[in-house]
Amino acid sequence: MLSEGDVDPGYRAGDGRPLRGPMRGAGSLSAARRPLWAQPHAVLGLLMARGLAGPRWLSITIPYVVGAVVLAALYGVSDECHQLFVPGRQFDVRDMMANALGASVPTGALWAWGIIKRYPGGRGKPRLSR
Repeated sequence: MLSEGDVDPGYRAGDGRPLRGPMRGAGSLSAARRPLWAQPHAVLGLLMARGLAGPRWLSITIPYVVGAVVLAALYGVSDECHQLFVPGRQFDVRDMMANALGASVPTGALWAWGIIKRYPGGRGKPRLSR
């Protein structure tokens, strides 16, 4: 791993000078940065679920969750494909998995929240208003 003053030849500034800092791998996300990169995909997954379910937050079901995760993961695949054309970046399967995981965790939590809100108190008939 590079220390703060080391130069990583895979990262260059706009004028061609190598960037300095603790960066690892040419284009690949380090293990420390991967959770941070998953956060935008988490928001994307939630927005995809909202777009698929429409105004029915409480009726988000497994098909909406799966659809949102698939769409967000496909976006992550297209993002990785675009990195093939950027100097110093590379296609990385681990980044795609981080993107898909980042989208699946919050959309799954949204689905669970919908179940909890539909069944107040844990029993009784489902409440489908709102």
